[in-house]
Order: sequence, then structure tokens, then C-alpha cells
Amino acid sequence: MRNPDTWRPTKYVVRRNRLYVSSSWRRVGVSSRLIAQLVADAYEKYIPLYSRGDLADIGCGFVPMYEYYKQYVSSITTIDWPESFHANEHLDIVADLNTAPIPGVIASSYDTIILSDVLEHIYHPRILLDKLYRILKPGGRLLMNVPFYYPVHESPHDYHRYTEFALKRYLAEAGFEIVEFKPLGGVVACMIDIVSKGLCMIGVRNNKTRRTIEMVVRLPFMLSTALLQNIVCFLRNTYYRQEAICSLWAILLLRKNFRNSVKLWIEIL
Repeated sequence: MRNPDTWRPTKYVVRRNRLYVSSSWRRVGVSSRLIAQLVADAYEKYIPLYSRGDLADIGCGFVPMYEYYKQYVSSITTIDWPESFHANEHLDIVADLNTAPIPGVIASSYDTIILSDVLEHIYHPRILLDKLYRILKPGGRLLMNVPFYYPVHESPHDYHRYTEFALKRYLAEAGFEIVEFKPLGGVVACMIDIVSKGLCMIGVRNNKTRRTIEMVVRLPFMLSTALLQNIVCFLRNTYYRQEAICSLWAILLLRKNFRNSVKLWIEIL
């Protein structure tokens, strides 16, 4: 990663070696804290278990998990596309993740790949998954998450919401073997997320001259949303259930070993 000395926490922060959502409203919107914390919980659990060696963070944005995974790997390469809304000084490689090969990256280059909230922005997902399979070393790990029941974001570059069956098919066609598949979040998380985003949209207008008045009108709703999100985040392990209606899929993939065709774990949270 370029300029690691100037890196600063953005979406996630590390406290006592635990991964948490940033408390800054500028970094994480008040209506998105619950979903972001569910993602943080998943990576907090699996990064120490499966991250090692040379790591590539693809579609990395501001590299929000850098502080957490850097202690488990020997090198970090950051890759993002030129159309991303997250252009920054920490990128090693700028690449079109939809079509072109990743410049300067040869086959079997990485032991670990992070792909967080990226696949929904790829209009040809098989092309990217084939790339990832190619650049992983034998036995390499791919850790990823994608949203499911979630609003459009980063438009117009938001193309897909994958069902369980679509993900399994794409992954199998790319060469990965799925051992377990589970949702992350459930009906409660979906309802809280929708209600929170609805509250935050109250009073929104495009007329800039009324922005101050609108912010005053919206403030009580935003505070209510922040309180709701923080309470549910605190209780998330109490109400969590595996359900067909889920907020997102969190996936841990381990690549197949070519030499002896031994099955490696592919675990989807």
C-alpha cells in the first residue's frame, strides 16, 4: 500500500484488537451503522484465521480495514478502479475491474484477497471472479461480502443484488467449491435499515437555499436514527437469526488445490 504513514481510519476503527464501525457521521451515515457493524463482525472473526502472506484489497476505497489486517499479512496491494468515488493516495494499482486485466499482476500472486462491497458494482461478475481465481495462489483465500436487501448506492455503478443461487453458480463456474452458505443479518436488520434510511430522507430537497432549514427539520429524525441503530448494534447478537430475507452475504472462500484436488473450505457466513 502506498503512503501507509499518512493512512487514517475511515469506515472502521480498531479498539483492543476488535473491529468497530467509526463513530464519525461523516465516515459512516447514521442509517448505515448496523449493516456496517455486521460486516465488521464477520471480518473481525475470519481475517485472523485466514489472512496471511501477500494480500490484495480489491475495490479498496480508502482501505478501511488496513489497520486490522496488516498485522496478519506480509505485504498489501491496494487496487481500485478509476470510476470509483474513493480516489486516494493509497492506491497501488488503478484498474478497470469489469473488463481489463489487472496491470502488473501475474497468476498466483496473492495468498489472500479482500473483496468487500464490490461485486454488486461489477456488471460482468464472472470476469472478475475468474481474475481473482487466477491471481490467487494455490490454497489462497478470498474473503468477500456483497449486499442483498439494500438500497442502490454509488449510482450509476450499482448493477446487481445476488440471490444465494446466483452467487453459488458464479462461484462454482469460476472454480470455487462451496461448503457452507449462510446469510448475514435477517428480517430485523432489514427492517431497521429501511426505517433508518427512511427517517434520514425526511425533509430532503434539492433547493440549496433551504438547506439550513431542512437540516434543522431533519436533525430530530437523524438523532432518532442514530439512537435506533446504536441500540440494535448493541443487541445484534441477541436477535440475530439465519433467515431467507437477509441484508447481505458474507463469504469466505478458500481456493481448491490443483495438485491433489483436495477440498479446501469455502465458508459463507
